[in-house]
Amino acid sequence: SFDNGVSQSALPSRSQYLMFLRYFLLEYEDLLREIDCRITVPYWDWTPFPDHPYTAEVFDNEQGFGDTSRPEDKCVVTGPFHEVAYQVSPSAGGGCLKREYSDRRYPSRDMINRDLLTITADDFILFHQNLQLFIGGNVQCSVGGTMCSSDASNDPLFLLHASQLDFIFTRWQSFGEGRDTVRYSSDTSPLLLSPGYSVVDFSDNTKLPNGVCVMYDPPAFKNHPPPPTAAATLAVTIEPMGCVPMDMLDFMEMSPENEAFMDEMCKKDRVFRSVRKR
Repeated sequence: SFDNGVSQSALPSRSQYLMFLRYFLLEYEDLLREIDCRITVPYWDWTPFPDHPYTAEVFDNEQGFGDTSRPEDKCVVTGPFHEVAYQVSPSAGGGCLKREYSDRRYPSRDMINRDLLTITADDFILFHQNLQLFIGGNVQCSVGGTMCSSDASNDPLFLLHASQLDFIFTRWQSFGEGRDTVRYSSDTSPLLLSPGYSVVDFSDNTKLPNGVCVMYDPPAFKNHPPPPTAAATLAVTIEPMGCVPMDMLDFMEMSPENEAFMDEMCKKDRVFRSVRKR
């Protein structure tokens, strides 16, 4: 599976998760470009409407991914991936695509700006845990169903979620002061599940293998300022993000250290593409 294959149980100091996301997005995008060479992978910006995420265009039943599932079995019944039109892969058990569309609060832009993008390069482990586990994991399991499992990549929406995580990571790297070189830029170890690539090959989105450069367009909703200064963050009041029950995250096979981090974060009373181009 996507999640277990890149060892989410690994500590951030050893994890290849963020680099594998970039490889995964590039490979998936290349497959789509075999159908239409103009295709680039969009990102699902879940930050503008944290209290009403399923009103976003990405869940439109005609142009998006559908916004309704059947309560008794969670099968998606609207949009292009409804149960008649789309089945998950046999390796994931086959059958319908499932989602729950929970009412938990999603991460807000204020939260991302205040509590994530202000993390320094020296605290990369904290940044990684927040992005992959606390934010990424909670969003996946708020969608629920197939997304909240080791077969998450069977939900086409996962591709856009992965792109959003990479957009946030790329944005964090762009603020410099060591963020662009921390952890990955000197790691020559093999990238798991890839054909001969090293971790360092995906450390810079502007210098990917085969001469590929990936850039993200700004979000469609423009209220996305640079992260505030440390002093300014103290005056910002932010509603906490909803945490899923810890047992829903068992599929991530977290290390004891990561489990302790998640438990602590969810106890705190705090929170912390629209287009991708190449």
